[in-house]
Amino acid sequence: MKEGKKTENFLLRVVAIADSLALPRDEDGTCVILDNTWPYLLSGILQAEYRSNSEVICNGKRALTVDEIVRSHFFKYNILLYRPSVLIIQVGIVDCSPRIFSRREKVIISSPFFPKRIREILIAYRSVRRRQILSKDPLAKVYTKPKKFEEAMISLRTKIEGLPFLVIPIVIPIVIHEKLDVKSPGIRSNVNEYNRILGDIWENFVPPWLLLDEGQRSNCFADDGYHFSVEGNRMVAESLGKVIGGLLVEL
Repeated sequence: MKEGKKTENFLLRVVAIADSLALPRDEDGTCVILDNTWPYLLSGILQAEYRSNSEVICNGKRALTVDEIVRSHFFKYNILLYRPSVLIIQVGIVDCSPRIFSRREKVIISSPFFPKRIREILIAYRSVRRRQILSKDPLAKVYTKPKKFEEAMISLRTKIEGLPFLVIPIVIPIVIHEKLDVKSPGIRSNVNEYNRILGDIWENFVPPWLLLDEGQRSNCFADDGYHFSVEGNRMVAESLGKVIGGLLVEL
């Protein structure tokens, strides 16, 4: 199908399974309203450039990890029952970011029964030593170890391939601002490793350079270095629009 040509043969339903990078945000001096999120913008692009009979549904969840997506309840109520033609998967930053507290430790100290004063002391102690803690084997300080991440992604691919309808999965890479290397030593190497895993598993893995223009990356992120700015959301939407446009011939 040629770019820019519209057809009305069927409803093009795109479902985005994503973490907070696809959601509205108003934190730390950065405000992204719904109308500026990449799923909302992508819907307009698809309707204008490819098929007016199309929609983008964002099933986003803050702090989403890959192990949650493959759980039967989540998969059924966020993917299976929506019957998408295209499934966009954006997950990984929560899985691969090095942490000063493990997931288990975070659950423990966040408990209302855990002494507040001890919690404050622990957080202050590790926060001051953040760079020292994270610089030693950052892959060992993640929520989802690389092997578990790979296994979960293979399981997700298997579930999608077993759906009773045709769906084309598109996987977005993990991208971050270079300044995060200073705050979280090792995060860049972690991101590269998890992107390698994604690229090995998924046929329609969007390479980082295609998702965000290398020359404009400094303007693509919110102040925290990993959520998208208004400009970043726009660029992601435009890139995904082109990717989907190139795949429509398969539908």
